[in-house]
Amino acid sequence: MTSLVGRTVLLAQNRPERWVAEVEARGGVALVAPVQTVEPAIDPAGLPRALGGLEPGDWLVLTSPSAVSALAAAGAVPAGIRVAVVGPGTRDAAREIGLEPELTPDDASAAGLLAAWPETASGTRALLPLSSLAPDTLARGLADRGLAPVRVEAYRVEPSPLPGPARAALAERAVDAVVLSSASSARRLVSVAPWLPRVVACIGESTAAAARAAGLDVTLVASRPVPGVVVAELADVLRTDRPAESP
Repeated sequence: MTSLVGRTVLLAQNRPERWVAEVEARGGVALVAPVQTVEPAIDPAGLPRALGGLEPGDWLVLTSPSAVSALAAAGAVPAGIRVAVVGPGTRDAAREIGLEPELTPDDASAAGLLAAWPETASGTRALLPLSSLAPDTLARGLADRGLAPVRVEAYRVEPSPLPGPARAALAERAVDAVVLSSASSARRLVSVAPWLPRVVACIGESTAAAARAAGLDVTLVASRPVPGVVVAELADVLRTDRPAESP
């Protein structure tokens, strides 16, 4: 196991527990910096109503653990619904509420999910509980495959201030790396951080694309979007990089 002793890693995370554990297991310091919050949907009845419209054979498409949490609060999923998830983190969250995904692509992205999509009867509904900021990539791709996508706002993502300890560490340039786990958190962090380290790790290509568009040089795109893999690959990168030094 590659050590992170003497390293500080900034985690732009709303669900940091597993990430913190992975960093600390390698002897590093995890600095949690959620720069946005997950809030209830403007129409809280929207997701329960959409669930009630599903019939056996329809699809439920889950793209994040936050979507799974919103689903759990919305009520039971009707019997006979096929479940697709975008990656292993969402799959694990779905299993925790009693859903067994039928489809989890090897490439944990919207493009990967679309590429792995099985033959489906034309007109089959696919319910997508998404955040207020989610793009229409999946809905358009499913429509191109003959499905009838139903997008519903399951939760809102709202900006929040950079926490004081994170701001202070960044201002002192005492952070060795940052881990980004979504396109929106990448854009938000760039807009509020006084400085960012040169080592930037992203959990996937869509996050990396947003980080690059926001002006960051991406050092690492993880091979799999799970905390253990991301942190292990980041530790390997940092092994040959000089530790952060305060000015």
